[in-house]
Amino acid sequence: MNRKLQCLVVDDETMGIRLLEAFIRKINYLELTGNFDDASNALNYLETHDIDILFTDIQMPGINGLELVKSLPRPPVTIFISAHRGFAPEGFETDAVDYLVKPVTFPRFEKAVTKAKNYLLLQFEAEKNQGLKTSSLFVKSDNGYLNVLLEDILYFQAKGDYVLIVMKQKTDVLWRITMAELENMLPHHFVRVHKSYIVNINMIHIVHQNYMELINKIEVPLSKSYKTELAKRIGIG
Repeated sequence: MNRKLQCLVVDDETMGIRLLEAFIRKINYLELTGNFDDASNALNYLETHDIDILFTDIQMPGINGLELVKSLPRPPVTIFISAHRGFAPEGFETDAVDYLVKPVTFPRFEKAVTKAKNYLLLQFEAEKNQGLKTSSLFVKSDNGYLNVLLEDILYFQAKGDYVLIVMKQKTDVLWRITMAELENMLPHHFVRVHKSYIVNINMIHIVHQNYMELINKIEVPLSKSYKTELAKRIGIG
């Protein structure tokens, strides 16, 4: 990705906008596209413009920051900013890469932006690899990078800051990556079935009401919110 990352700032407080603009100017791979003090105007802009990173406050008159992101079919990589920590759980449910609490310091801002950049690089590599029909993942381990064949994977399970890769007849692997990052790297035959599980469709044996059986009689939970996408992927009503 040999270009600057396009950024948009949304905050109903002028001081908040000015601070983020100053921080963005300090990082050479970021470029400020614009700012809005109203989420409704930001929504109109985002519907017709491509943005890499969205910095948005949460509590704003009218549409708030959470509603702004949830209303976008394909939201940019998002970093929420708020004076209140209480919105953090709901913020992360939108797959935001970070949540900053005001007053924001530059080191904390830079850390969040680094996470966003790494996430975008993963997306970029995933899109590039899809064209190459990727058949494996290179997973970072203590001894270097382990080549894991996709055809050997039963499912992925979230484990805090890590993801457990469970395979058919090989040793399971722990990988430091988020589920959101991983989901954007995987080909179409991997599907999210629960907030903590992504399964290989080719390994599904039976789909029940609230769980599924994979080969080897392994059971994986199935959340109601993911059933529609699963049904679409495997062609069931």
